[in-house]
Amino acid sequence: MRRNFASIVVLLALVLPAVFVRPVHSQGFNPAQAPPWVFADNFGRWVLPGQVPNTYTFQVSGFSPCQITKLNFGDSATFYAFAATDGLAPVFIRDTNAANSEVVTPGTYLAPTAESCGPALAPVNNHTTFWLQSGTGGLQEAINSVGSATAQYPTVIYLTPEWYKLVSQISSQNSTLAAITPATIKAAAKGSVTAIVTDITTAPPTQYVWTGSGGYVSGTQYWVLGAHPTIAAGAGAGTSPTIAVTGNSVTGTVTLTTGSAVPAAADPIFTLTWPSPGTASAPTSGWQYAPSCTFTSTGTAPGVTTNSAVIGPPSVATLTSPAAGLASSTAGYAWTYLCK
Repeated sequence: MRRNFASIVVLLALVLPAVFVRPVHSQGFNPAQAPPWVFADNFGRWVLPGQVPNTYTFQVSGFSPCQITKLNFGDSATFYAFAATDGLAPVFIRDTNAANSEVVTPGTYLAPTAESCGPALAPVNNHTTFWLQSGTGGLQEAINSVGSATAQYPTVIYLTPEWYKLVSQISSQNSTLAAITPATIKAAAKGSVTAIVTDITTAPPTQYVWTGSGGYVSGTQYWVLGAHPTIAAGAGAGTSPTIAVTGNSVTGTVTLTTGSAVPAAADPIFTLTWPSPGTASAPTSGWQYAPSCTFTSTGTAPGVTTNSAVIGPPSVATLTSPAAGLASSTAGYAWTYLCK
């Protein structure tokens, strides 16, 4: 009997690994990347105590206090609290005297160095003992971190009960801050089509999309990062020019060899045209609002650089030559475009 029991133990030891242990690579797919969704409140929980009265930059000692670590269901990552990818995030100055607490939008963010970091603030009140926090409950910081116009795919930013609590902590400080509400924060946020805000405290959830200039409003954006716009040369490129565009619907490059007889006047060099806005069943790379495009001269030949408010939708952007015009029969003109 004892011999039979020993045989059974040996048999189980041989069989169980084959039955219950699976090869690590048997799933057949690549490891997941950063999730295409985040919680806004995870970007609004940082608290930086002031180091010097009425001074809103921080001395760096071994590490940057402005570099924040957030946790998004296992996706541990850092973000810079004072980065303006899409918009300058308002800063909540929480004073020990609640009556002096205020929310201030920075005039700019100071470039972080090995010695210091922080925002350039011009508050109304004096602050001796204070803390800096997000003035948007983390919403603008989340947009700045994941919603850049050049993002590879859209990211959903969830508004949860925790986000509403962070906003309430701001508005409850004093009567002046009572005007700061979740609605005003969403309406003032600066973003892009790649950052979609979804409020999961409503049933069904409410989706907010970037309007192009006036903050986030409830609605649906049927947009995908797709092919580059079509291009057509204008009179400012000369007679029979060679022109091409590469890239995608948000960013790309236009190259040009001008033709002969370039007009010495302010004439269109080229026109970019995006497709019509998409629908629920057929999303396209066509903008559903008139984006703002930045053209930057990057070629060996000097070219005009400008910002253009695109008309549309359907959206059309035109780059116009300076009064002196471009040089005729000249290669090396190039521009990058970035639209948001």
